[in-house]
Amino acid sequence: MNPNEWLSLATRFDLGICKIYKRRVLIDARDQMDNSRLWVVFMDSWVLGRDGEWYYEPLPSERTDKFISLTRFHSPEIAFLEWRTLVTNEKHLTL
Repeated sequence: MNPNEWLSLATRFDLGICKIYKRRVLIDARDQMDNSRLWVVFMDSWVLGRDGEWYYEPLPSERTDKFISLTRFHSPEIAFLEWRTLVTNEKHLTL
């Protein structure tokens, strides 16, 4: 397998410890009920929304379609770009 083929099989990317939040940040694949795959940026129990805000992630049975739409990205590259924008702007997590 070439590197691109291996990369296409990955389901998790570890971005390491965030300098702002001092917590491990990951981009993770989340398979959907319709067999599609979306991606999430998460840190502990928090997920990044497409609006640049952090949201507590409820149990799967409590996640609404609106929540999924807000906190899922169509590719790991898009998820990473959103994360990078947040860090560049040094937007802090409010718990």
